[in-house]
Amino acid sequence: MSEGRALSIQHKIFLCYIIVVSAIGLSYPVPAVTELEKFSAQEKTRDLKGATEIAGKYMKLARGAIGGEEALGQAQTLKFSGKWSRILKYAIVQSPTKVVEKEKTLSSKLEIEFLLPDRFRKRVNIQPLRGFPYSFDLIVNGARAWRNPPLRVIPLSSGDRRVIDVDDFERTIAVTALGAKQELTFISLCWMLQGLPSFPLEYSYHGRFPSTSGDLNMINVNGPENFLISLLLDQKTNLPIALAWTFEEVRRQPVIVEYMGFSRKVWMEIGQRVQKERLERTKPRQRYELQMKLSDYRRVGGVLWPHRLTTTINNEITEDFIIDNLEINRPINPKRFEGETEPKY
Repeated sequence: MSEGRALSIQHKIFLCYIIVVSAIGLSYPVPAVTELEKFSAQEKTRDLKGATEIAGKYMKLARGAIGGEEALGQAQTLKFSGKWSRILKYAIVQSPTKVVEKEKTLSSKLEIEFLLPDRFRKRVNIQPLRGFPYSFDLIVNGARAWRNPPLRVIPLSSGDRRVIDVDDFERTIAVTALGAKQELTFISLCWMLQGLPSFPLEYSYHGRFPSTSGDLNMINVNGPENFLISLLLDQKTNLPIALAWTFEEVRRQPVIVEYMGFSRKVWMEIGQRVQKERLERTKPRQRYELQMKLSDYRRVGGVLWPHRLTTTINNEITEDFIIDNLEINRPINPKRFEGETEPKY
Protein backbone atom coordinates (compact mmCIF):
# COMPACT_ATOMS: atom_id res chain seq x y z
CA MET A 1 0.00 0.00 0.00
CA SER A 2 1.44 3.42 -0.94
CA GLU A 3 1.98 6.11 1.69
CA GLY A 4 -0.55 8.41 -0.07
CA ARG A 5 -3.19 5.69 0.05
CA ALA A 6 -2.45 5.01 3.71
CA LEU A 7 -2.89 8.66 4.56
CA SER A 8 -6.18 8.69 2.69
CA ILE A 9 -7.50 5.77 4.75
CA GLN A 10 -6.42 7.35 8.02
CA HIS A 11 -8.02 10.65 7.04
CA LYS A 12 -11.32 8.93 6.36
CA ILE A 13 -11.19 7.69 9.94
CA PHE A 14 -10.44 11.22 11.16
CA LEU A 15 -13.13 12.81 8.98
CA CYS A 16 -15.89 10.38 9.95
CA TYR A 17 -15.01 11.01 13.61
CA ILE A 18 -15.49 14.75 13.14
CA ILE A 19 -18.77 14.43 11.26
CA VAL A 20 -20.60 11.66 13.04
CA VAL A 21 -18.41 10.95 16.10
CA SER A 22 -18.25 7.24 15.28
CA ALA A 23 -15.66 4.47 15.02
CA ILE A 24 -14.61 2.68 11.85
CA GLY A 25 -14.58 -1.09 11.54
CA LEU A 26 -12.83 -3.18 8.91
CA SER A 27 -14.17 -6.73 9.08
CA TYR A 28 -17.81 -6.67 7.99
CA PRO A 29 -19.43 -7.25 4.60
CA VAL A 30 -20.72 -4.26 2.65
CA PRO A 31 -24.32 -4.39 1.33
CA ALA A 32 -25.67 -2.94 -1.89
CA VAL A 33 -24.57 0.55 -2.95
CA THR A 34 -26.63 3.64 -2.08
CA GLU A 35 -28.99 5.39 -4.48
CA LEU A 36 -26.41 8.12 -4.99
CA GLU A 37 -23.82 5.57 -6.14
CA LYS A 38 -26.32 3.78 -8.38
CA PHE A 39 -27.16 7.07 -10.06
CA SER A 40 -23.52 8.02 -10.47
CA ALA A 41 -22.72 4.67 -12.10
CA GLN A 42 -25.69 4.83 -14.46
CA GLU A 43 -25.47 8.49 -15.50
CA LYS A 44 -21.72 9.03 -15.58
CA THR A 45 -20.75 10.92 -18.71
CA ARG A 46 -18.27 8.87 -20.74
CA ASP A 47 -16.76 11.86 -22.50
CA LEU A 48 -14.56 13.29 -19.72
CA LYS A 49 -13.75 16.44 -21.65
CA GLY A 50 -17.43 17.03 -22.37
CA ALA A 51 -18.34 16.38 -18.75
CA THR A 52 -15.75 18.92 -17.61
CA GLU A 53 -17.02 21.57 -20.03
CA ILE A 54 -20.64 21.05 -18.98
CA ALA A 55 -19.67 21.20 -15.32
CA GLY A 56 -17.86 24.48 -15.96
CA LYS A 57 -21.00 25.96 -17.51
CA TYR A 58 -23.15 24.87 -14.56
CA MET A 59 -20.63 26.18 -12.02
CA LYS A 60 -20.71 29.54 -13.80
CA LEU A 61 -24.51 29.52 -13.72
CA ALA A 62 -24.48 28.61 -10.03
CA ARG A 63 -22.07 31.43 -9.16
CA GLY A 64 -24.28 33.76 -11.17
CA ALA A 65 -27.33 32.56 -9.22
CA ILE A 66 -25.80 33.46 -5.87
CA GLY A 67 -24.59 36.87 -7.00
CA GLY A 68 -22.17 36.70 -9.90
CA GLU A 69 -18.42 36.94 -10.31
CA GLU A 70 -18.25 40.67 -9.63
CA ALA A 71 -20.11 40.50 -6.31
CA LEU A 72 -18.21 37.40 -5.19
CA GLY A 73 -14.93 39.00 -6.23
CA GLN A 74 -15.62 42.00 -4.01
CA ALA A 75 -15.88 39.77 -0.93
CA GLN A 76 -12.43 40.01 0.63
CA THR A 77 -13.46 38.68 4.03
CA LEU A 78 -16.34 36.49 5.14
CA LYS A 79 -17.27 35.74 8.73
CA PHE A 80 -20.31 33.92 10.04
CA SER A 81 -21.30 32.10 13.20
CA GLY A 82 -24.28 30.37 14.71
CA LYS A 83 -25.78 27.51 16.64
CA TRP A 84 -24.72 23.99 15.76
CA SER A 85 -27.12 21.30 17.00
CA ARG A 86 -26.27 17.60 17.00
CA ILE A 87 -29.00 15.00 17.52
CA LEU A 88 -27.71 12.03 19.46
CA LYS A 89 -29.50 8.79 20.26
CA TYR A 90 -28.07 6.75 23.13
CA ALA A 91 -28.94 4.28 25.87
CA ILE A 92 -28.61 4.53 29.66
CA VAL A 93 -28.02 1.39 31.72
CA GLN A 94 -29.62 2.06 35.12
CA SER A 95 -29.43 -1.46 36.47
CA PRO A 96 -28.59 -4.98 35.27
CA THR A 97 -32.22 -5.29 34.11
CA LYS A 98 -33.17 -1.72 33.13
CA VAL A 99 -32.04 0.13 30.00
CA VAL A 100 -33.60 3.45 28.98
CA GLU A 101 -33.58 4.80 25.41
CA LYS A 102 -32.68 8.48 25.13
CA GLU A 103 -32.37 11.19 22.50
CA LYS A 104 -30.69 14.51 23.15
CA THR A 105 -29.92 17.60 21.11
CA LEU A 106 -26.46 18.91 21.94
CA SER A 107 -26.10 22.64 21.27
CA SER A 108 -22.68 23.93 20.27
CA LYS A 109 -21.23 26.90 18.38
CA LEU A 110 -19.45 27.24 15.03
CA GLU A 111 -17.52 30.25 13.77
CA ILE A 112 -16.13 30.51 10.24
CA GLU A 113 -13.68 33.13 8.95
CA PHE A 114 -12.32 33.61 5.43
CA LEU A 115 -9.53 36.08 4.72
CA LEU A 116 -9.35 35.65 0.97
CA PRO A 117 -7.73 34.40 -1.09
CA ASP A 118 -5.93 31.76 0.98
CA ARG A 119 -6.64 31.98 4.73
CA PHE A 120 -9.50 30.04 6.30
CA ARG A 121 -10.47 29.20 9.88
CA LYS A 122 -13.20 27.11 11.49
CA ARG A 123 -13.67 27.30 15.26
CA VAL A 124 -15.75 24.59 16.91
CA ASN A 125 -17.11 24.84 20.45
CA ILE A 126 -18.48 21.42 21.41
CA GLN A 127 -20.87 20.41 24.14
CA PRO A 128 -20.26 16.66 24.66
CA LEU A 129 -22.84 14.19 25.88
CA ARG A 130 -20.94 13.94 29.16
CA GLY A 131 -18.07 15.95 30.56
CA PHE A 132 -16.92 19.51 30.00
CA PRO A 133 -17.25 21.59 26.82
CA TYR A 134 -14.14 21.98 24.68
CA SER A 135 -13.11 23.82 21.53
CA PHE A 136 -10.60 23.61 18.68
CA ASP A 137 -9.67 25.42 15.47
CA LEU A 138 -9.07 24.11 11.97
CA ILE A 139 -6.85 26.55 10.08
CA VAL A 140 -5.56 26.80 6.53
CA ASN A 141 -2.97 29.48 5.81
CA GLY A 142 -1.67 29.22 2.27
CA ALA A 143 -0.21 25.75 1.79
CA ARG A 144 -0.09 25.04 5.55
CA ALA A 145 -2.97 23.54 7.50
CA TRP A 146 -3.36 22.32 11.09
CA ARG A 147 -5.63 21.78 14.09
CA ASN A 148 -5.23 23.76 17.30
CA PRO A 149 -4.93 22.24 19.83
CA PRO A 150 -3.41 19.35 17.89
CA LEU A 151 -4.55 15.76 18.04
CA ARG A 152 -2.46 13.38 20.09
CA VAL A 153 -0.20 11.15 18.05
CA ILE A 154 -1.87 7.83 17.23
CA PRO A 155 0.61 4.93 17.36
CA LEU A 156 0.08 2.73 14.30
CA SER A 157 3.47 1.68 12.97
CA SER A 158 4.46 -0.79 15.67
CA GLY A 159 1.05 -2.19 16.56
CA ASP A 160 1.77 -1.30 20.20
CA ARG A 161 -0.27 1.67 21.42
CA ARG A 162 2.43 2.43 23.97
CA VAL A 163 5.11 2.94 21.32
CA ILE A 164 5.23 6.05 19.12
CA ASP A 165 7.81 6.51 16.38
CA VAL A 166 8.65 9.21 13.85
CA ASP A 167 6.31 7.74 11.21
CA ASP A 168 3.37 7.99 13.64
CA PHE A 169 4.24 11.61 14.37
CA GLU A 170 4.54 12.60 10.71
CA ARG A 171 1.42 10.68 9.77
CA THR A 172 -0.64 12.48 12.43
CA ILE A 173 0.56 15.86 11.15
CA ALA A 174 -0.28 14.92 7.54
CA VAL A 175 -3.70 13.48 8.41
CA THR A 176 -4.60 16.52 10.50
CA ALA A 177 -3.53 18.93 7.74
CA LEU A 178 -5.51 17.00 5.13
CA GLY A 179 -8.55 16.93 7.42
CA ALA A 180 -8.41 20.71 7.93
CA LYS A 181 -8.19 21.34 4.18
CA GLN A 182 -11.07 19.00 3.37
CA GLU A 183 -13.32 20.39 6.12
CA LEU A 184 -12.75 23.97 4.97
CA THR A 185 -13.17 22.94 1.34
CA PHE A 186 -16.70 21.76 2.20
CA ILE A 187 -17.46 25.16 3.69
CA SER A 188 -15.90 27.11 0.83
CA LEU A 189 -17.92 25.10 -1.70
CA CYS A 190 -21.16 25.65 0.21
CA TRP A 191 -20.77 29.40 0.61
CA MET A 192 -18.59 30.52 -2.30
CA LEU A 193 -18.76 27.67 -4.84
CA GLN A 194 -14.98 27.43 -5.00
CA GLY A 195 -12.23 25.44 -3.38
CA LEU A 196 -9.06 26.42 -1.54
CA PRO A 197 -5.96 27.49 -3.54
CA SER A 198 -3.91 24.82 -1.75
CA PHE A 199 -6.53 22.12 -2.42
CA PRO A 200 -7.26 22.24 -6.18
CA LEU A 201 -10.55 20.79 -7.38
CA GLU A 202 -11.80 19.37 -10.67
CA TYR A 203 -15.46 19.29 -11.72
CA SER A 204 -17.33 16.90 -14.01
CA TYR A 205 -21.02 16.76 -14.89
CA HIS A 206 -22.88 13.54 -14.09
CA GLY A 207 -26.41 14.30 -15.20
CA ARG A 208 -29.74 14.76 -13.46
CA PHE A 209 -30.23 13.40 -9.96
CA PRO A 210 -33.85 12.65 -8.90
CA SER A 211 -35.06 14.08 -5.59
CA THR A 212 -38.38 14.58 -3.81
CA SER A 213 -38.38 18.26 -4.82
CA GLY A 214 -37.54 17.58 -8.48
CA ASP A 215 -34.48 16.74 -10.54
CA LEU A 216 -31.15 18.27 -9.57
CA ASN A 217 -28.03 18.75 -11.65
CA MET A 218 -25.23 16.64 -10.21
CA ILE A 219 -21.59 17.72 -10.46
CA ASN A 220 -18.83 15.50 -9.14
CA VAL A 221 -16.02 17.34 -7.36
CA ASN A 222 -12.61 15.66 -7.25
CA GLY A 223 -9.60 16.72 -5.19
CA PRO A 224 -6.32 15.43 -3.77
CA GLU A 225 -6.08 12.20 -1.75
CA ASN A 226 -9.20 10.56 -3.25
CA PHE A 227 -11.44 13.48 -2.33
CA LEU A 228 -14.77 12.93 -4.12
CA ILE A 229 -18.12 14.53 -3.35
CA SER A 230 -21.17 15.55 -5.37
CA LEU A 231 -22.53 19.09 -5.66
CA LEU A 232 -26.28 19.18 -6.31
CA LEU A 233 -27.73 22.25 -8.04
CA ASP A 234 -31.38 23.22 -8.40
CA GLN A 235 -32.37 22.63 -12.03
CA LYS A 236 -34.47 25.82 -12.26
CA THR A 237 -32.59 28.35 -10.12
CA ASN A 238 -29.07 26.84 -10.30
CA LEU A 239 -28.69 27.48 -6.56
CA PRO A 240 -26.58 24.94 -4.62
CA ILE A 241 -28.93 22.56 -2.80
CA ALA A 242 -26.52 20.14 -1.14
CA LEU A 243 -23.14 18.47 -0.98
CA ALA A 244 -23.38 14.68 -0.88
CA TRP A 245 -21.06 11.71 -0.57
CA THR A 246 -21.01 8.12 0.63
CA PHE A 247 -18.84 6.56 3.32
CA GLU A 248 -18.40 3.24 5.06
CA GLU A 249 -18.31 2.68 8.80
CA VAL A 250 -19.40 0.61 11.75
CA ARG A 251 -21.94 2.72 13.67
CA ARG A 252 -22.05 2.29 17.42
CA GLN A 253 -24.80 3.81 19.53
CA PRO A 254 -23.41 5.26 22.78
CA VAL A 255 -24.20 3.32 25.95
CA ILE A 256 -23.59 5.00 29.31
CA VAL A 257 -24.11 4.03 32.96
CA GLU A 258 -26.36 5.82 35.42
CA TYR A 259 -26.08 3.97 38.74
CA MET A 260 -25.53 5.55 42.16
CA GLY A 261 -25.10 2.41 44.26
CA PHE A 262 -21.91 0.95 45.72
CA SER A 263 -22.55 -2.78 45.39
CA ARG A 264 -19.59 -4.44 43.68
CA LYS A 265 -21.78 -7.33 42.57
CA VAL A 266 -24.26 -4.97 40.90
CA TRP A 267 -21.43 -3.01 39.24
CA MET A 268 -20.10 -6.23 37.72
CA GLU A 269 -23.56 -7.15 36.46
CA ILE A 270 -24.03 -3.65 35.03
CA GLY A 271 -20.68 -3.94 33.28
CA GLN A 272 -21.79 -7.15 31.63
CA ARG A 273 -25.07 -5.53 30.58
CA VAL A 274 -23.20 -2.55 29.12
CA GLN A 275 -20.99 -4.86 27.04
CA LYS A 276 -24.06 -6.71 25.83
CA GLU A 277 -25.90 -3.49 24.90
CA ARG A 278 -22.89 -2.07 23.06
CA LEU A 279 -22.53 -5.25 21.05
CA GLU A 280 -26.24 -5.34 20.16
CA ARG A 281 -26.22 -1.62 19.20
CA THR A 282 -23.27 -1.95 16.84
CA LYS A 283 -24.37 -2.00 13.22
CA PRO A 284 -22.19 -3.95 10.78
CA ARG A 285 -19.97 -1.98 8.49
CA GLN A 286 -22.01 -0.61 5.62
CA ARG A 287 -22.27 2.33 3.27
CA TYR A 288 -24.16 5.46 4.18
CA GLU A 289 -25.18 8.50 2.17
CA LEU A 290 -24.46 11.84 3.81
CA GLN A 291 -25.95 15.10 2.57
CA MET A 292 -25.21 18.63 3.74
CA LYS A 293 -28.35 20.51 2.66
CA LEU A 294 -28.27 24.28 2.11
CA SER A 295 -31.31 26.50 2.69
CA ASP A 296 -32.56 29.88 3.96
CA TYR A 297 -30.70 31.94 1.37
CA ARG A 298 -30.41 35.65 2.24
CA ARG A 299 -28.77 38.46 0.29
CA VAL A 300 -25.90 40.21 2.06
CA GLY A 301 -23.55 42.50 0.16
CA GLY A 302 -25.03 41.53 -3.19
CA VAL A 303 -24.58 37.79 -2.64
CA LEU A 304 -27.10 35.11 -1.67
CA TRP A 305 -25.60 33.27 1.30
CA PRO A 306 -27.19 30.15 2.81
CA HIS A 307 -28.05 30.66 6.48
CA ARG A 308 -28.83 27.04 7.29
CA LEU A 309 -26.91 23.81 6.78
CA THR A 310 -28.68 20.57 7.69
CA THR A 311 -26.77 17.29 7.69
CA THR A 312 -28.59 14.01 7.06
CA ILE A 313 -27.32 10.44 7.00
CA ASN A 314 -29.60 8.15 5.00
CA ASN A 315 -32.24 10.94 5.14
CA GLU A 316 -32.15 11.09 8.95
CA ILE A 317 -31.22 14.51 10.38
CA THR A 318 -28.09 14.33 12.52
CA GLU A 319 -26.89 17.97 12.61
CA ASP A 320 -28.29 21.44 12.02
CA PHE A 321 -26.26 24.65 11.72
CA ILE A 322 -28.25 27.91 11.80
CA ILE A 323 -26.36 31.15 11.17
CA ASP A 324 -27.31 34.09 13.36
CA ASN A 325 -24.64 36.51 12.15
CA LEU A 326 -22.97 36.86 8.74
CA GLU A 327 -20.65 39.71 7.74
CA ILE A 328 -18.55 40.42 4.67
CA ASN A 329 -15.63 42.79 4.23
CA ARG A 330 -15.25 43.44 7.94
CA PRO A 331 -11.57 43.60 8.98
CA ILE A 332 -10.16 40.30 10.29
CA ASN A 333 -6.82 40.23 12.09
CA PRO A 334 -4.39 38.05 10.07
CA LYS A 335 -2.95 36.76 13.35
CA ARG A 336 -6.11 34.69 13.77
CA PHE A 337 -4.73 32.45 11.02
CA GLU A 338 -1.36 31.94 12.66
CA GLY A 339 -0.10 29.99 15.66
CA GLU A 340 0.56 26.58 14.12
CA THR A 341 1.19 23.95 16.77
CA GLU A 342 2.25 20.33 16.54
CA PRO A 343 0.74 17.08 17.85
CA LYS A 344 1.59 15.98 21.38
CA TYR A 345 3.06 12.64 22.35
